[in-house]
Amino acid sequence: VDENIKLGKSLGITGTPTLIFPDGRMLPGFVDGPTLLKMLGIK
Repeated sequence: VDENIKLGKSLGITGTPTLIFPDGRMLPGFVDGPTLLKMLGIK
């Protein structure tokens, strides 16, 4: 677990959950369903 925490910190991951999009955007923390679907381009 400690190694995973170190890796996350080295990658700039600061929240749980953290979503990483194909274009490199990181979204830390909770996102509601409708907002997430919009970000993913799903109607």
